[in-house]
Amino acid sequence: MASHELLSAEGRAAVEARVGHAARMVCSSGTEWKDLRARASYRACVASAMESGKTRIADLRASSQMASR
Repeated sequence: MASHELLSAEGRAAVEARVGHAARMVCSSGTEWKDLRARASYRACVASAMESGKTRIADLRASSQMASR
C-alpha cells in the first residue's frame, strides 16, 4: 500500500476492501460454519480486525497528509 492511496476516497475504499478481504481470510481459518458460536466468533473477529484496520488507515492517512505539506 502506498501512502498516496490514502489521500483519495477511492484509494481508501480500495485499501479498506483489501483489509476486509484479509480479515475474512484470517478469521475464517478453521471455522466450523455449522456451529453458531463459531459464526459469532468469526463476525466478532472480522469486526475487530476491520476496526483496527480503519484506525491504522486513519493514522497513516494523517501521516501522509502531514508529509505532503
